[in-house]
Amino acid sequence: TTGPITASLMGLDGLPTQTIPVFRLPGLSTGEILIQTGAMSAGQGTVSVNVQSLNESDVNASAMVAVNAEANAPVLTVNPTSLDLGTTTTGTAGSTQSYMVSGSNLTADVVITAPTGVELSDDGGTTFHTSLTETPSGGTLASTPVEVRIEAGALVGPLSGGITATSTGATEKDVAVSGTVKRSEERRVGKECRSRW
Repeated sequence: TTGPITASLMGLDGLPTQTIPVFRLPGLSTGEILIQTGAMSAGQGTVSVNVQSLNESDVNASAMVAVNAEANAPVLTVNPTSLDLGTTTTGTAGSTQSYMVSGSNLTADVVITAPTGVELSDDGGTTFHTSLTETPSGGTLASTPVEVRIEAGALVGPLSGGITATSTGATEKDVAVSGTVKRSEERRVGKECRSRW
């Protein structure tokens, strides 16, 4: 492994866990030795175990125990998992709703992508985009607010879809969104006036 290994021996003759390097066996004990290791990062390595009697003459044996430490899987989390973006009119952006995205054990950026007709902001609503890229620190993306709204150019009619959050090795997380875009009153009245003439 690429990090230090700690190990303990457990369950032998009912004794409590003791920490390597010294583990004393009572008398002529027999039993199974369980070694638990904790590695700081993924990788492969070995733990050396040496067994001998107190007089160092009766029993003297050693063994190498292979260790294979797997990395924790990247995890993304979103909350809540659905948003109602309400109703707006053509040419006018909708009111904002927000959700939180976070992650752990990440090895790459988190990419957040909006469906057609929806836009996103990660700066408190100052600027909006169709996608965002969030960079984790030390494999962790702290809980980050994402502002969501119907964009001004969205087509008339019902709107639905999912905001996706992806990162290498992590299961995609989605936030379902819904809303409605209505034709503006000004355009509707203008059309009616033209039809009368």
